[in-house]
Amino acid sequence: MFLNLLNILINNTFFMGSYSNDIFPPPLSSDEEEFYITSEKYSINMEEKQITKVSPKTNIVEFIGNLDTTGNIKIFDLAGEEVSGDTLVGTGYKLQIDFKG
Repeated sequence: MFLNLLNILINNTFFMGSYSNDIFPPPLSSDEEEFYITSEKYSINMEEKQITKVSPKTNIVEFIGNLDTTGNIKIFDLAGEEVSGDTLVGTGYKLQIDFKG
């Protein structure tokens, strides 16, 4: 039995190697690893890039006040204009977080 195994190993060539196509992004810096966004009031889905469970008539100040992040928050309306203050949050608005690095 052992001689058969030894004979197979000697008479056959085995290929071993690795393959990489850079499917993983570069590692984060230590500062970037500290970046986060959370909320006790809203549901945040990072994969779909959506924030849900925002009550109707929520204004920008209240909305931002219910988010916890290490970045600076800006909100943009459907036209791409930055909104703030008493403006009500609307469906399709975009949230931009600039990292405080």
